[in-house]
Amino acid sequence: MDMALWTMFLNPLRQRIVERIAEIVELSDIELDIKYLKFIDQMPPQPPHTMECGRMVLPPGAETVIVIFDLSNFHLDNMGWGFVCLFVQCFESYYPETLGVCVVHRAPFVFWGLWKLIQPLLDPVVATKFVFTRNNEELHKVISRERLLITHYDGLDDWKYEYIPATAGGNAVMEDSYKKERHCLETKFDAATCEWIKNVNGKNSSEHDEIAQGLREQYSRMTPYVRAKNLYQRWGVVHEGHVTWTYNVKSK
Repeated sequence: MDMALWTMFLNPLRQRIVERIAEIVELSDIELDIKYLKFIDQMPPQPPHTMECGRMVLPPGAETVIVIFDLSNFHLDNMGWGFVCLFVQCFESYYPETLGVCVVHRAPFVFWGLWKLIQPLLDPVVATKFVFTRNNEELHKVISRERLLITHYDGLDDWKYEYIPATAGGNAVMEDSYKKERHCLETKFDAATCEWIKNVNGKNSSEHDEIAQGLREQYSRMTPYVRAKNLYQRWGVVHEGHVTWTYNVKSK
């Protein structure tokens, strides 16, 4: 595949995840998403892959995300019904409690006709999470300027997107070494969960929580053996189970 075309395909997937209380923010620049440049056989894995990578870089305590759809210079070529339907299905079926707020930024007049078609597809609870901002001033009321990019959003974060391609041999350690340990922990966790559910007073919750923490720590050790490296690992955001985001915040 031509690398220039592949880069254009990847651009709509770019994410800049920032902390906001117990939430993170994903930014999608819709102007870069040209529907006829997408490869049909590669589109279905795109939303789940993006969401799973996002979950991987959630800071401790973060349970929900804010999604920003930037519709600046939006036109009908950017509209892909297949992607919209798949995106909605993923959130409603697999991540129902993950979406905190969905910000639709700078929606042009042509979008409102499409919104009348999209809204009935949404679960009523999900539909209430949509927020529309007309300009950067309104966007700043939802997300602090310290966590928004200087370019386009008049924020204070001087961050620039850079795609780091995968290298040959980067996933050479993937094997089954940790599966036995994982299976043992999962069996203990299932048993502790059953006891925790039966006990309405919550006396056994400490054991349940301890095993759950052990599962998280064990998965961090097992990840290099069962999961291919993604862009956030190549950026250095995720390293040995730790998530570290850095911000180049300019003074106001």
